[in-house]
Amino acid sequence: MSFIYRIFDSLKTGSEKDSDSQEHQSTSTRDLAKKCSRILVVGLGNPGAKYENTRHNIGFTVLDELVDDWVHSKKHRALTSKRFIEGVEVHFMKPQTFMNLSGEAVQSYAAYYEIDPSAVIVVHDEADISFGEIRTKLGGGNAGHNGLKSITNKLGTKDFWRVRVGIGRPPDKMPLDAYVLARWSNDQKATLPTLIEHATHEVDQMLVNIQGDDV
Repeated sequence: MSFIYRIFDSLKTGSEKDSDSQEHQSTSTRDLAKKCSRILVVGLGNPGAKYENTRHNIGFTVLDELVDDWVHSKKHRALTSKRFIEGVEVHFMKPQTFMNLSGEAVQSYAAYYEIDPSAVIVVHDEADISFGEIRTKLGGGNAGHNGLKSITNKLGTKDFWRVRVGIGRPPDKMPLDAYVLARWSNDQKATLPTLIEHATHEVDQMLVNIQGDDV
């Protein structure tokens, strides 16, 4: 957990953004900071040992790198955690509803804590992005991802943040649903720790940018 705080320390020293896209993200998320006092970070996946270490569970995996004090919430059907960072409530959650019903847990939790959809960050697998790449965006389509579709439907908007973790396309003739529910290939396992590290850093950086210097 100390990594988040180190990122905040680096912000205070005035670290430079290294790309136009990061600069745009910083501007957008800092505008958001003036409107919200709570942020919700959601990692998508399926509960149970059967789905551990599968591609579809990369959202769970990333959040497990950031949080080690999960509490089960029967009310919201999720594993949750909360901490204050720079005076802002940052909530973390892993829905336990199974992927296709993720929106039920997210909507329940966001409504209870009065968290605006634009202050929700969802970490998920993205088959349309090459393995190893990380992309972020606000809003957009669901690209056939049932977890995102459920969240969009339940929140009533597509305008929430996404951290898209690239898992790549399946090999020839392998159905996409079988691919995402399968465990990582040996080649992917070799670089998976780096992918997870990059994804957690991206979440950390978004939290920095959302809260900004003016909160």
